[in-house]
Amino acid sequence: MKAIILASFTALVLSGCVSVDVDAVQRVSVKEARNTQPIDGTAATCSSMGELTKSCDNWDGANKEIEIDGHKMRIGANEAGTTVLIMFHSDDCGVSELPCMTGASNTAYKLLKRHYENADINIISVQAFAVGEYVAGYLITLDKDGFSVFENAS
Repeated sequence: MKAIILASFTALVLSGCVSVDVDAVQRVSVKEARNTQPIDGTAATCSSMGELTKSCDNWDGANKEIEIDGHKMRIGANEAGTTVLIMFHSDDCGVSELPCMTGASNTAYKLLKRHYENADINIISVQAFAVGEYVAGYLITLDKDGFSVFENAS
């Protein structure tokens, strides 16, 4: 989340506002998140996003590093593993590369979605985790534990 905070600051300086640009975020989000209210990444906490107690802190956000098909990402979850926050990995984008953050987050979501489909885990809902007009990750609600499948990941 350090990168998110720095990116947030940069976005705020560039845009002159502190709120999420809902229309812009919905245009660039994955289709499953386009009709939902984005989460404001500058104000959200692990607690406010469904009590994310596994691999999530208010400074770094989702902080368990995983890799799917050679693509790094970060994941955190609630105790049951049914609410998951997936975020882009800082190796993908520098702090000043805000548009890159959206592409990396969308790729992470799509890879995770395919992984869950193969594991017979269904996605119930998806919300963009946004900073200004950019997507930094997705909060995903699942029908069963989707975090434990990564318990032994690095």
